[in-house]
Formats: sequence, C-alpha cells, structure tokens
Amino acid sequence: MKTPMTETLATKATTLAVKATTHSAVLLAHPDVVRAIEGSLRRQGVHREDLSDGVAETQLRALEATADGPCPTDVDGWKALACTIAKRMAIKERLRRKARSLYHAGLCEDPDEHAPIERSPGRDCEPLDVRRELATATTGLHDEAILLGVAEGASARDIGSQLGLTEAHVRRRLLDIRKKVRNRHAASD
Repeated sequence: MKTPMTETLATKATTLAVKATTHSAVLLAHPDVVRAIEGSLRRQGVHREDLSDGVAETQLRALEATADGPCPTDVDGWKALACTIAKRMAIKERLRRKARSLYHAGLCEDPDEHAPIERSPGRDCEPLDVRRELATATTGLHDEAILLGVAEGASARDIGSQLGLTEAHVRRRLLDIRKKVRNRHAASD
C-alpha cells in the first residue's frame, strides 16, 4: 500500500538519481576530459582544425553509450571512456577514408566523363555467363531457376519468393555455383 510518505520518498529518490546522473554527465565537459579527448584524437592523426568536431562527436557518443548503462562518476572514468571512444572513432574514420581513396578520385572538370558504372537492375554483382554456369554447376534442385532469374535481373528476394526459398538461401546457392564455376574454370586452364 502506497502512502504519501512512500510516494514522496520515491519521488526524492528519482530526483536524486537524475541529479547524480546529470552531475556525472557534466563532468564530460570538464577541461581535463576535453584535453584527454583532444590528445587521443591527435595521437590518431586527426588534424587540429577537426578537433572541435571530434571532441563534440566523442562527447555525444559517450553520452549515448551511457544512456542505458552505468555512467562514470568521476573525471578519470569519463576520461577513460571518452578516450576509448575517440580512439576507436578515429581508427574507423581513417579506415573509411582509406577505403574511399581507392575509388574516389576527387573533384573533376567534367563529371559526365566519370559517370558511375551502370549495373543491371536487381543485381549485386557482375552479370553471369549463364550458359557456362548452367553447363558446369547446376547440381542443386533450384540452381537453373536461380541462374536464369539472376540473368533476367531479378533480385535474390524475388527469386526466393518465386521458388519458396529465403533470400539468404538463394544468395548462398549463387555463391556455391560461382565457386564451382571458378574452380572448374581454373582446373581447365
């Protein structure tokens, strides 16, 4: 049975918990924490002009990480969490930049000269040599239908729904078929 006294205590406890969490989150903007984040970002090769954005993004990710779980209660705890997040964030961004650099040539004079390669609708990869694959790799029950569907430009989901298979099953069968064709082609060379 709830009494006015119990409800008052519950309200005070909730208020204190919110204040404690809010007070702890304020430490994320502490100058020592900010300096530690900047140091982590600089060690990972982030340029000075990008530091303020990196610090803000790290603070946001730290708040999101602690929204549902335990929250650091002191400056050292926030420094440890924020530095880990900053380091991982900088590493991921560096890897993304490296992957993009393989394909991204930057700005060009005439963008129409550098149009993207057009793919057939519904295809995730290069077109198949259907005759060769049909001749060498059709051993499964639905292999021929899968290959013909891909040749027509149907997606794995559409093919699967027509054959009563899951999209993942169609993709696996297609990978198996292609692997068989590659192996047989390599063996014949």
